[in-house]
Amino acid sequence: MTTTKHFSIQINHDPATIFALLTRLAHYGDWLPYSNSYTGLHDISDDPILLGSTYRDGHGALEMHGTITELVPNHRITFQQTTRPNLVPFIRSTITITISYTLEQNAFGTTLYRDYQLSLSGFFRLIKSVVIKRVTVENERVLALIKSHLEADS
Repeated sequence: MTTTKHFSIQINHDPATIFALLTRLAHYGDWLPYSNSYTGLHDISDDPILLGSTYRDGHGALEMHGTITELVPNHRITFQQTTRPNLVPFIRSTITITISYTLEQNAFGTTLYRDYQLSLSGFFRLIKSVVIKRVTVENERVLALIKSHLEADS
């Protein structure tokens, strides 16, 4: 079961500036405060990231292990994260989320697209609507914070 959603925001900056912000995972704390869905990135293998770089997102039962699966400078970044918490014994439950950023320069700066694909199994299928709502809210929050952080520095 896979769910796909698309988001976009216009940012008054060039793609290179936005790309630099997105590829410095170790510095996300400078602009991305914690939320119910985001509690920080850890064990980041490279700064800035490279194709194949790894990291951990969150902690505890819902810790996600991430990998950079696509990296096209100043144009596209794709992250894939998976968790396998043991919430219900003997039921394999996973969340896999693929997040892709695409940057397109235009006369007003850059349109930043953030798309996600969410795959759920086991227990998470039972609470699909809750998971989708939470992931959607977090995607919207992240885009708004990228914009406000970069445009505040202008």
